[in-house]
Amino acid sequence: MGVQAPAGARYCPNFLLALDDVAADADAGPVFAGFRSPWFFLESADQYAGLFEATSFRVELARIDVTRSRCAPDDVMRVFESGAAAGYLDPRNYAVPLQDGYPELFGRLLRSSFEAQRDDDGLVDLVFNRIYVVATALDEPAAQDPTSRR
Repeated sequence: MGVQAPAGARYCPNFLLALDDVAADADAGPVFAGFRSPWFFLESADQYAGLFEATSFRVELARIDVTRSRCAPDDVMRVFESGAAAGYLDPRNYAVPLQDGYPELFGRLLRSSFEAQRDDDGLVDLVFNRIYVVATALDEPAAQDPTSRR
């Protein structure tokens, strides 16, 4: 089995910087203060390997890589919307009700932050910390020889 996912509390510094802007906003901040993360992050490949090993897997590879790409702010927004937005805008992840218009305000604040993160060339240095794990279930049955008969 192979798994890859965001890793560590600082899984994407660009997203976290933008979320700081949401938290600092006079209108969005009080609502965002009620956000409760639905995600579980560990800080090292060894910790991820230990988690898999504790649940009956033999870990063959556990590695955290830093990936970087140069993206236009709109592309960074699309990356955010392709995954993280589902968690950050799910009302079940808030201790307070989401106000009307909160998702739109949230999106505008993120987009503004991604614009502010541009370098001189107009692109954002988008950084992700990702865990890669390859593991085998210890109780997985041995592969059957397709030519054998029972």
